[in-house]
Formats: sequence, C-alpha cells, structure tokens
Amino acid sequence: MAVRVRPPSRAVIEAFQAFLEGMPEVISIFVLIGNDEFLGHVAVRDTDHPHTVVLDKLTNVAVGIGELGGSARPREDTDR
Repeated sequence: MAVRVRPPSRAVIEAFQAFLEGMPEVISIFVLIGNDEFLGHVAVRDTDHPHTVVLDKLTNVAVGIGELGGSARPREDTDR
C-alpha cells in the first residue's frame, strides 16, 4: 500500500511508521521521498481482509492520512 500522510512533518511520519510497525499484516515498510511518504507490503488472508485493515485499523490512526492507494497480487505458490 502507498500512503501519503498529512501534514508531512517528521513527527507525523515517525508516528505513522511506528503505527505500521505494530500491525501484524505489515511485512515491510519503506519511507519514501516524493508523492507518497510510505510504501508498505501487507499480507492479507483473503479478498475481504484489505477492507478490514483499512476500515478498522488505518482509519483509527491518530495521524492524518492524506491519501491511500495500492494494488494486490496473489501469493506465489512455490510448492508446486
């Protein structure tokens, strides 16, 4: 997922990074320079789970999310 936080200050970015680090769905986090401040790799159990992550977790974070985006791809099955 790509996230833009508002206002883009050091305190807001550090607080949001700490929040993401506490989410079990987040596999990795990258802090970026540019349009988005964060790129996070998120693992979900099914197609409904991303909605749960956004609605139940990200909307309750204390910092302002200016924009949220992302894309999904199925897990690669390496046991074939």
